[in-house]
Amino acid sequence: MIDFIGRGEERTIEILKHLFPYSDIRQQVPIKNIIFNEDFKELGPEYNKHKHDIVVLTKENDIVIEVNYNHGEKADKKWSNVYKPLLEKSGCKCVTIDDNECESLFQLKNGTHTDTWQDWIDVINAMKSAGVTPQ
Repeated sequence: MIDFIGRGEERTIEILKHLFPYSDIRQQVPIKNIIFNEDFKELGPEYNKHKHDIVVLTKENDIVIEVNYNHGEKADKKWSNVYKPLLEKSGCKCVTIDDNECESLFQLKNGTHTDTWQDWIDVINAMKSAGVTPQ
């Protein structure tokens, strides 16, 4: 199975490396590796293959970050109704970085993203909205 790295993820990783310099940052982490085993067993096949975009492993709570570019209503419902409650139950903090709440993180010019200070602000605002602060 090929991992799909969405728009904005690589830039977000680079910013997170500075915000959480002593934490392990992983991409495309299977839900099975994050939630309780008994909860995973209850998920159906549509849900148990899910991989979370970014996981920041910290000394306190792990932070699960979904970078949402052009996510539809179905994906939003899965996140809100299934994944987020199970992640929070397992002790994770959840952050969504949504394209409709960012000014520059997802923007392309001639097919290429230009790194800006606004990208940092976009990521920091999403973290702040979720109640997550750097360590």
